[in-house]
Amino acid sequence: MLFETFFPKLIEQQVTIELKDGTYFKGTLKHVDMHYNAILDDLVFSDDQNYGQLKQIKTIFIRGTQIKFIGTDDLDQKVWDQITLTTQQMK
Repeated sequence: MLFETFFPKLIEQQVTIELKDGTYFKGTLKHVDMHYNAILDDLVFSDDQNYGQLKQIKTIFIRGTQIKFIGTDDLDQKVWDQITLTTQQMK
C-alpha cells in the first residue's frame, strides 16, 4: 500500500502540500495519518500567494479531505528504492 510505504518516509522531510482550492504550503512534515490529515512545521510561504495573517503561523494542521497533492523534491534515491522494493514485495 502506498500509504504504508511512502508517507512514513516523508516524516521530517520538506514537503509541499497543495489544497483543493489551489493554496499550497511548504514545510517539514511532522505527522500524517491514514486519512491524510497532516501536520506541517517550519512553514515557508511563497510570495506569489497572499497569505495575510497566516504568515505568522509556524505550524499548521491540514485536514486530509482538503489535500489535493503531497510531494517532495528532497527524497533521495535510496528512499525511493526502499519504497519501490517494499511495494513490489507487497504484490
